Amino acid sequence: MTDLTADPVSEAVSVSMIQMLNQAWEIRRSEPRETVRLARLALTLDLPTPEESRARLCLGYGLLRLGEFAAAQTELTQALDTFTDAGDLLQKRTTSNTLGMVQCELGQPVAALQTFLQVRQLSVALGLIQGEIEALNNVGSVYVSMGNHPGALESYLRSLRLSQQHELRDVESEILNNLSVEYYELTRYDDALEAAQASLDVAPDTESFITHTSALALHNAARACFKLDHLDRALDLNQQALAIFEKLEDQAAVAEVHDELGRLSQHQRRFEEAEHFFRLGLQMRQQIGDLHGQAESMRHLGGLQLLLGQTQEALDTIHAARATAGHSQAQTERCAADLALADAYRQAGQFREGFLHLEQHLLLKEELFNAASDQRVQSLQIQFELERAEQQRAAAEQLSAELQQLNSELERTHQELTVAHARTSALLEQVEQQANQDALTGLANRRAFDSAVERLQPGVQMTVVIGDIDHFKQVNDQYSHLIGDEVLRQIAGVLGAGVRLRQGDLLARFGGEEFVILMVGTDAVTTERICERLRLATERHNWGAVRPGLRVTISLGAAVSRNGEDLTAVLQAADHALYEAKANGRNRVVLRP
Repeated sequence: MTDLTADPVSEAVSVSMIQMLNQAWEIRRSEPRETVRLARLALTLDLPTPEESRARLCLGYGLLRLGEFAAAQTELTQALDTFTDAGDLLQKRTTSNTLGMVQCELGQPVAALQTFLQVRQLSVALGLIQGEIEALNNVGSVYVSMGNHPGALESYLRSLRLSQQHELRDVESEILNNLSVEYYELTRYDDALEAAQASLDVAPDTESFITHTSALALHNAARACFKLDHLDRALDLNQQALAIFEKLEDQAAVAEVHDELGRLSQHQRRFEEAEHFFRLGLQMRQQIGDLHGQAESMRHLGGLQLLLGQTQEALDTIHAARATAGHSQAQTERCAADLALADAYRQAGQFREGFLHLEQHLLLKEELFNAASDQRVQSLQIQFELERAEQQRAAAEQLSAELQQLNSELERTHQELTVAHARTSALLEQVEQQANQDALTGLANRRAFDSAVERLQPGVQMTVVIGDIDHFKQVNDQYSHLIGDEVLRQIAGVLGAGVRLRQGDLLARFGGEEFVILMVGTDAVTTERICERLRLATERHNWGAVRPGLRVTISLGAAVSRNGEDLTAVLQAADHALYEAKANGRNRVVLRP
């Protein structure tokens, strides 16, 4: 059916807009400035609410990468509110995760911890084990920013175990990278290098992941090598990381590597090369609007200028670093800039100014320490909730394991019962068969014969034939009971082959050398023909194969029911006919007249 109200132009715009947002999200790490441009372009359009929220999510992430944290927080908060109202848990989880990173950059670690706790809870609700592990990994990064190194190590190692348990190699590689950073902060440089190398070893063999995560691991390994005085290796690793980041056009990462190369060159007293790298890093950070990074690059450049005796240039550069840090609310970087200024003024002989900046450094450091202390206290409750969640997870996993074990045991028990039931059924069937079967000949016995008669419909016409082996006692006496038993088995085979049994018919051994045939709906003529065929077949059977000189015949008496006679009457009539056959010379058939 055609929708006459559909607007092809609107549909085309909608498809184009969705494609644009998809592209903005895909390039958010490598090209954050382009992500911001595309997201802002999308927001100029008349977007439906879900797409508008997606655009704000893309914009917030791009602003995060560009260091515009306050603006990023505004966009992400709006997007989060909309996704929450819409009940879109998946987008709420993604937005919350990005918001948590922004809060961490803004120096709001307690808020970041609360956000990542919500991310973890959402991941559990959505059944996203990878999302849950990533949230725990992010909690570790927040603890690093707070100086809570035991908490960071615990979070990283816990998330690392989970990623290994669920064979999530990409997540495991990212966690090992973060663990390398944490070891670096703890000055455990050998451990930092080992964790970075482990990250390289477990990284998935996919091009996108190798380039991004492996480049981070190379850079982390290079930093550890620098501290371990493995300078040539540090240079090589940084150059490998730089090549990958440049290929990805990840300017923030490229700037960070340039800054690291500048510090490495300065350490090796290659001052001109060091200045070149510092200025390259600063230029890139200015291009992408990373204020925090700019302050760091300018402080490093100022330190180099001070080392080269360029005191005034150093003071100007470090003052600019301090101002930039203030604009970006990077209090830690501002604190470091004040300390650098105190040292620069001291070298310039301007002790009063140096003392003032040293005092500002100490005041800010105390302020940061007190804030960190308050944050650590506030984070205790969140840490308690995280530990409680982990205990609940452990308890749930243990319960799940116990239930699986119980299910396995129940399944095994069920299988055993099924086997036992099958064996019991087979045994019962075997017992029933044995109860209704003559053990020697394999024919039905007297019990089976009686059961067959009971199943007959009342008034049905029945024929009973009784056969008795002639002179069977002489066979036993002359040839042995073993030969007699074989004669009985052979007779059973001859009779079975001579009678075409139909539904309701039965051939049975009555006992001794006597056999009985029950037939339904058979008239006298047919009965006599069948009996004669059986007699003749017995007489002509190759008895010499059983014992040379052996000859066996059979006498048969038969009776067809008349006027609803019962079995007893028909059996008696057949027995009388058999007696007559025996009396008249045996090896003959007599049918009741």
